[in-house]
Amino acid sequence: MGSQVLPGPSISFTRYKTYDECPRRWLYQYRSSLLPGAPVWPVEQQRKLAPWQTFAGKVVDAAIGEILHRYKREGKWPEDARKIAQDLGSRGWAFSKEWVQKVKQHASWPKSEHGFQPLDRHYYHEPFTEDERQAIRERVVRCAENFIQSGIPGFISGFDPECWRGPRLPSEPIPQFDLDGVTVWAAPDFALVTPEITYLIDWKTGALHGTSYHSAMTQLHWYALFATRALGVAPESIRLMPVWLYPEVEVEEMPVRVQDLEDLQEQILDRYRLLCDLLPGVERLAADLEDWPHTSRASLCKGCVFRQSCGGATRTALQGSAEPDEEDEEVLAAEAAGSG
Repeated sequence: MGSQVLPGPSISFTRYKTYDECPRRWLYQYRSSLLPGAPVWPVEQQRKLAPWQTFAGKVVDAAIGEILHRYKREGKWPEDARKIAQDLGSRGWAFSKEWVQKVKQHASWPKSEHGFQPLDRHYYHEPFTEDERQAIRERVVRCAENFIQSGIPGFISGFDPECWRGPRLPSEPIPQFDLDGVTVWAAPDFALVTPEITYLIDWKTGALHGTSYHSAMTQLHWYALFATRALGVAPESIRLMPVWLYPEVEVEEMPVRVQDLEDLQEQILDRYRLLCDLLPGVERLAADLEDWPHTSRASLCKGCVFRQSCGGATRTALQGSAEPDEEDEEVLAAEAAGSG
């Protein structure tokens, strides 16, 4: 192991989760310059890619953001949530196609004002069937419609917009907080902050099941750490609100579990120390891949955005393995590029 490279590794919920699922993917995504002998340019392109689950999530985030901004400007909730989602989905799809075309032409890569990412299947020339495209459209539209038809807009409208924190624009910096000298990034979808109580709200476009619930609880406690450290909010005044938008709306409200908050602080610091130990020092400018193993979950490799550079999906043990299941879709949706 080498001495720490400065600056130290960035820590966010997405990066934490990425390492848990596949240390090798963390290295490709966040420290690709340390890959020994890898062609850097293709990896740099692939770092920008997203699977369809992330694409759909970004479109829904943009649609809900537009809905909230319209309410803030006009004082009423828009009646065309479906059209908002459809239009943004079309823009995201067109952006993905344009980005891939620019890469092919060796031209400058375009940027999306909505934070959209190019689809991995466009990049790898793996066409979507019409049924697949329709399924993506249906998920995006249903999430937006479910949001506007749920009780969430009514709940939010009960607070003065001065209490709002978010929705964050892609051009705005990702919020951060200090944890014992370690910079930690945190970007809640939305928050309502009053002197008496703070609501941390996070919308989900995937299905609610055991794995997604556990992940949501960890993520919301991560945001609670941000609220206590950066906003000075007492843990007992925080309420966590995960909102699942597909296929039906499921909303929960719960207090912070203080023990979970304390445990999470230690886990974040432990992860930071581990990454500092694993990353090579100035005397060794390439990572030792034995320190960064592939995931053992075949379906994650097959759906990984680095599947043509990393080689994980071509391992003999993975040949003929199944496509990503519901649990793996939650992991594939945690793409890091642009998400903090």
